[in-house]
Amino acid sequence: MNSATRLRFTEIASELGVEELQQVNDYPEYLARQNTSKFDRLAQFYCSMSEEECASIIDEINGTHADACDNSSFRAIWYTLLLCELLNERDIAPFTDGKLHRFPSCPADVEWNELPAEFHYLIPYAERYGTVQFEDQIDCFRRRITRVEKFDLSIVGERVNDDLHQLVAWILQRSIVKSPAARLIHFLLTLLGELKLI
Repeated sequence: MNSATRLRFTEIASELGVEELQQVNDYPEYLARQNTSKFDRLAQFYCSMSEEECASIIDEINGTHADACDNSSFRAIWYTLLLCELLNERDIAPFTDGKLHRFPSCPADVEWNELPAEFHYLIPYAERYGTVQFEDQIDCFRRRITRVEKFDLSIVGERVNDDLHQLVAWILQRSIVKSPAARLIHFLLTLLGELKLI
């Protein structure tokens, strides 16, 4: 990522107060407080970036050493990417193409019909968090996790605790190398374990 892009992220993050996202109890509350003209500036910046630039930013964020996750530049980019995810989830243009997000993209070839129906509640979490697979990625997420994410994942963790033996048995019946579904569930469980939620 070039220095001009990094500086623009920092400026937008400061304008929008994106680091508040870590502590708010409710994302809609944060979004409602924002001036729409500030989102317009973010939208212009978003549209100015090519798919290749976005992919490079995502790669850089996910290749960051855990010790660098606490610096202001990383935080500015991380929470701005989270804001782009939230705007995408709310179908707000131009963020609906989802080209900027914090984690590597979920593989397109996941066959969720492999997963028993009683575990389908895990699919949205596995699609979002199952690509967080390496120690530094997990440590960065642990340091930057929002209050909302921790609450959501703690609820999932409680449910997983009841299903853990069956889920582990299901994963062991498959190869996490050959089955994207098993791999995503495996790494979601790993993340929940690292966060001490299961």
